[in-house]
Amino acid sequence: MKKLIYYLLFFILIASCKQNNNLQLTLPSRIYCSQFSPISMYYENLIHVSNPGDYSFKVTPELGMGDLIKYTFDIREKASRNINMNVEIFEKSGKKVASSSTVVCYTATENMPVDTINVLITGNSLAANGTFPAKVKSLFLDNLHFPIKFLGTKQSNGGIHEGYGGWTWERFSQNIESPFVFNLTGNDTTLSFKNYFENVVKTEPDFVIIELGINDCFRADTTSFETIDSTIDAMFKHAEFYLSKLIEYKNDIKIGICLPPSANTNNTGFIASYGDKYKQTGWTKIQRRIVQKSIKYFDNNFQANCSLIPLEVNFDAYNGYPVDNGVHPNKYGYHQIASSISNWLLYKIYQNE
Repeated sequence: MKKLIYYLLFFILIASCKQNNNLQLTLPSRIYCSQFSPISMYYENLIHVSNPGDYSFKVTPELGMGDLIKYTFDIREKASRNINMNVEIFEKSGKKVASSSTVVCYTATENMPVDTINVLITGNSLAANGTFPAKVKSLFLDNLHFPIKFLGTKQSNGGIHEGYGGWTWERFSQNIESPFVFNLTGNDTTLSFKNYFENVVKTEPDFVIIELGINDCFRADTTSFETIDSTIDAMFKHAEFYLSKLIEYKNDIKIGICLPPSANTNNTGFIASYGDKYKQTGWTKIQRRIVQKSIKYFDNNFQANCSLIPLEVNFDAYNGYPVDNGVHPNKYGYHQIASSISNWLLYKIYQNE
């Protein structure tokens, strides 16, 4: 009888672990917030289930207020600090099925820096649109009157950037059309950040914000995690080359790597954009895997210079997209992206990490 009880307990434990794995609760190592640019944590972006409404979430300590779909941070302290935060998930029955933790990095009002901060935003079509670079610029220049300069050879919708529709880590690092790749010796092409910053924009950067990953992995084979992982791992090799060259140029540079926002939860956006070729469920599976693997990768690589900007946490995948697009946000969605980037940048400027 005792042995039977042990077996039953063992199988209950296995079932519980399996359920936790199925939820795939994923929190970034850090979430950045401030008094100036509000952010929320959308529950459906933390777990991989088709019915997030079947679960309830508990956040401790209380750092704001939650509703059925999100937890909105509302920290109004006068001093900056890091706060350990825990997220627990419960079934309707009240049973806890998963938990994880992160660090909330809060930036309060500080004295303005004496010197101008130089920032480059680069990326794919989301950056090329210019809306989120413009919103970041407006927060610092118009709202905070902050001594900051945005670098780049392109302007759109009021934003200054190096954004190119459809581009990848590989294209930025190897294609002659890249603003960072040059013919410096004969017919050989060279990834030269030194040439770009010294001879093109003629300003040395303090921060580089990189918004890539969608085009690198969008067409990945979604048959299994292994097939998706092979595409993501190939992307990391190109990212490693790019980042190594950037750090070689300026070894104290601070680099923000943007995690891709969640897919449009309305499947009509994917149908309008891609017909039957690419599915909302497929990109969702890929996007979540990019987030999981990027957290692990950057926890173990380039730690002195690089940190993740968790765009996906603060992104309303239902209201943040137009009805006719799967991966390109509307103005509301772009402004949420800008909030996440602005908070990361504020934290990095004041913490001097």
